[in-house]
Amino acid sequence: MRTGIPGLDDITGGGFLRSGVYMFRARPEPARPSWPTRSCTGTRPPAAVVYVTLLAESHGRLLQHMEGFSFFEVDAVPEKVYYVSAFDALRTGGLQAVVELLRQEMRSHRAGFLVLDGSVMAASAAESDEALKLFVSEIRRTPR
Repeated sequence: MRTGIPGLDDITGGGFLRSGVYMFRARPEPARPSWPTRSCTGTRPPAAVVYVTLLAESHGRLLQHMEGFSFFEVDAVPEKVYYVSAFDALRTGGLQAVVELLRQEMRSHRAGFLVLDGSVMAASAAESDEALKLFVSEIRRTPR
């Protein structure tokens, strides 16, 4: 799936592979979620997208930041892009609760693309490096 972001499709060899897992690190700033949102809404992927955040930031605030970008298509929300907060699931049930929430959201929206924002929170919640690796592995196995 092409991202539509100059340079990123070159780096990924033409776009994202189906069932691929890609991890990117960005500075914490209001525009941080712009590239995954651009990938999700600007290119009209063939399947729905679930955008999950582990941060305490509200979706209203996130959408407010996105409205300033020319590529943001507000009509895609919630028809093609679903925003979900996993902050409470992480806080109360840990990484396994987040995996369960991801699976539920992917199934219920028949999504083919998942964006997980705030992975630094997952790293902080992991009891060890191995637990974090298992979390990433579980996300990879999440049915689409």
